Amino acid sequence: DSACILLAYSAAIYLSQPSIMGFHPAFVANLAYFVIFVLVWCGAAADQRLFVSRRDDSLTTQLLSILKAVVSSLVFSGFVIGFFTRQIPDRDFFVLFGAFALIIMAAFRITIRLTLWDLRRRGYNYRQILIIGANERSERLVEIIQSHGQYGYHIAGFLEDEPERLPILQKYQVAHLGPFCDLERILANRVIDEVYITLTVRSFYE
Repeated sequence: DSACILLAYSAAIYLSQPSIMGFHPAFVANLAYFVIFVLVWCGAAADQRLFVSRRDDSLTTQLLSILKAVVSSLVFSGFVIGFFTRQIPDRDFFVLFGAFALIIMAAFRITIRLTLWDLRRRGYNYRQILIIGANERSERLVEIIQSHGQYGYHIAGFLEDEPERLPILQKYQVAHLGPFCDLERILANRVIDEVYITLTVRSFYE
């Protein structure tokens, strides 16, 4: 992210500053804005959950998060610079920097997302999940997971007590690993990243 912001900053300096000043003096003169923007970006990106794995997010959701983070970082860093230096950032530089930051950051992160999706479809970078219960809810969950390979989820199996319910998930080639009482044993002996409980709360609260 810092490299993307530096590239956007350099492009904005190059296009917005008068040629008589030169690129290097203008780069150094506005360096404080770059540093503050990077620091603010860390907080804004963390607020938009851009530093955590969001496997099931769409590209649109990702782009909206990046847009919100860039705009809030741009405005807040401009406010900080104006407050402490009593100087308003050059308008051309301000607009170009924001536009380049958004475009470069979005391109970088979307490229990473598409690359990860491709790797997960090939069987890499996946997470093992366990499903508790076999019913209409779990069937729908399995359909979603198996039809969206880019999420990178591999179903290790499911637990169910009632034998008549086993075919609900076995028809999707999901292994039955035992009854509900085997949950502790499976979690202790197998690598399980996430557990999805699809039981009805009223009947299986305990």
